[in-house]
Amino acid sequence: EETVYLPVNSTMKEVFERVESSVNQEDNWVDIKVFFQGKELEKTEETLEKLKVTPFSKFLTTYTPGKPMTMKRFSHANQGWCVAYSTNIDAISFQPSKTIRVIGFGVYPMINNDNAGAKVTLYGGDNVKGQVLYCQETNVVKNAGEPDSQVARVMFNKPYTCKAGEYFSCAISFLISGNSYYGSGGQVKMEGEGEVTFNFKNCVGANNGTGTSSGQIPEIYYYV
Repeated sequence: EETVYLPVNSTMKEVFERVESSVNQEDNWVDIKVFFQGKELEKTEETLEKLKVTPFSKFLTTYTPGKPMTMKRFSHANQGWCVAYSTNIDAISFQPSKTIRVIGFGVYPMINNDNAGAKVTLYGGDNVKGQVLYCQETNVVKNAGEPDSQVARVMFNKPYTCKAGEYFSCAISFLISGNSYYGSGGQVKMEGEGEVTFNFKNCVGANNGTGTSSGQIPEIYYYV
């Protein structure tokens, strides 16, 4: 809860501007809403006095995060990537040219399982034994589309800062055995949205074949 002092002749436009100025712009909040006594207020020239706002009144503000940018690693998707229960680790290491905040990454689902369990991890460094920045077990959902549309988004609970010039690694281990989709046509150096260049390399400790040219982890989602 934050206390803000405003004169009664302030307009709602000024209130919105005050709220917007207090938000950390690096958090990519793009939609701010203000409520008073259960009613959503508009960014107008109406004054607080006209809206019957009394001293020490409380406003509710909500923030909606912006759409993250995407790095797409592959030009094609295919069928037939063999995985074994929990023992196979598919991972890729990346180095951004700008400091970014990663909010998730895409993975390919299993071909014959519409809702396969998996463990996904974001590491600091280029090794699956590095510092764990984020780890969760999730279900990788398959859709009804063609292989090129088979990317399941795994989103984190918050963004994680990845500094320019340093390596980080995305990894997935399925909790069942079978065959998944996989990508091909990847490059060592690729351009993502927001004018961010990604350098990719094979992740140390990954043991299921994913690398710079093919495999898992087709997309990375981030804010600049």
